[in-house]
Amino acid sequence: MNVAATLSVATAGIALGGAAAAWLVGRAQGWRALRWFSLLALCVAVYSAGNVATVLSAPDGVVLVASRLQLAAALLEAWVVLHVADVMAGLAPGPAERWLRWALPLGAALAQLPGLAYRAPVTLHGFPPWGAVYSDPSPTPFGSALFVLTSAGALLAVWRLWRAHRRGVPHAGAYGLSILVLTSLGVNDALAMSRLVEAPYLMDVAALLPVGVLGWSHIVRFLEDAATLEGLRGRLEAQVEQRTRALSQTQAALLGAEKLADFGRFAGGLAHQVNNPAAVVQSGLTYLRAELAEGRVPPDAEQVLRESVEAMRRITALVRRMVDAGRIADRPAQACARVAPLVEAAVAGAQAACPSLQITATVAPGLVAAMVESDLTAVVEALLSNACAAFPPGGRGRVSVTAAARGGLAVIEVVDGGAGMSPEVLQRAFDPFFSTRADVPGAAGLGLPVARSLAEAARGRLELQSREGQGTRAVLEVPEAIQLEETTSRHLLAAPPGAGGG
Repeated sequence: MNVAATLSVATAGIALGGAAAAWLVGRAQGWRALRWFSLLALCVAVYSAGNVATVLSAPDGVVLVASRLQLAAALLEAWVVLHVADVMAGLAPGPAERWLRWALPLGAALAQLPGLAYRAPVTLHGFPPWGAVYSDPSPTPFGSALFVLTSAGALLAVWRLWRAHRRGVPHAGAYGLSILVLTSLGVNDALAMSRLVEAPYLMDVAALLPVGVLGWSHIVRFLEDAATLEGLRGRLEAQVEQRTRALSQTQAALLGAEKLADFGRFAGGLAHQVNNPAAVVQSGLTYLRAELAEGRVPPDAEQVLRESVEAMRRITALVRRMVDAGRIADRPAQACARVAPLVEAAVAGAQAACPSLQITATVAPGLVAAMVESDLTAVVEALLSNACAAFPPGGRGRVSVTAAARGGLAVIEVVDGGAGMSPEVLQRAFDPFFSTRADVPGAAGLGLPVARSLAEAARGRLELQSREGQGTRAVLEVPEAIQLEETTSRHLLAAPPGAGGG
């Protein structure tokens, strides 16, 4: 391989690598202009690769095909250069450029037609200092016109870049100069092919010059963008830190205000729930005291006392629920409850309280939940109470309870075919003291909130699914206690005879 072939192969390899790298980087947001750089480098790679066939004494047919590809690459390179010049100059295409934008790619396509741009015979001429012998096809008048068209496109780009340079556009002057040098070397190659001068073909090597200048321009832009982004990142980090501190202070203030508001709502709800039965007790005792002071025992004394006792029972039940809610965090870390007997007892109690309803239960045998038994009982009773309340007093309907193991969880579902909940009611169903049964004695609005808190304390969850007029489904999921049961069983089996008892 001679010097000319080595230079052509090296140029083609460098240009092809640059084209691939530019295409990959050009996929990033903000760097799409690199796709034009990639196309420019690809044109250079094709032109340089085609020159290899002309310096290694390839067959005439191969030389003609390679020469047509070189001419097409040169025309497309001029087309890309014009576009880049317009972008750098910030100018709209003029009439001449609009004509060239159609003529250049059209000429590249027509140049591939056999015999239209080049034809036989293929002649040889050498350049002894490089040991190169060039195979030259005979250009047709149309091929010569395409060469002139390529030069015209390149010179128009140089003119636009010169105007951009005078307006202070960075790198426009260097890029224009590289294209001018490349065009001059193209004239050298044309003169060498015509035997007017004895010189090597230089355009394939010099074709890297515009690629290098344009690549350098993009590298400088990348470094500038990186420096700008670094400065922006520093300022952004400072602003984020400042805003975070301000946000933390605001959140702390809002949290304090929210806690006060929550405490106010809680106190208001508690006062409302206590005031009603307390008023019954106070009015009854005041009435009895006045009657007894007159030496009379009123005929309705027993009824008044019964109502006062019931009112006190409601207050006591409310206080007990408040105490239960306050002790949720003190639940033991390990606990287990057998689900079947617990659900059966809760269903029996609900059936006795609501005899007009059909309440059924289906529980998987041996199901054990990792939850304090009294807590699980309270949750199931609250769900059954909520389900029964979905029907009018004395109304008929169906409530079903199912319990099974699913993926390591004990899942208990309570489904009723009652009135269901509107989206607004469903959204507030777990709010403390919220109740749609204000006329029902003892409906304090703490059943579901406490039930959810108990479920979450056992690392479980409680959710409601409901549609107005279509009933409600309550789903309780808590960890299953199978492993705990197995550990306990193994411990009892391993105990020596007589251990643990008399």
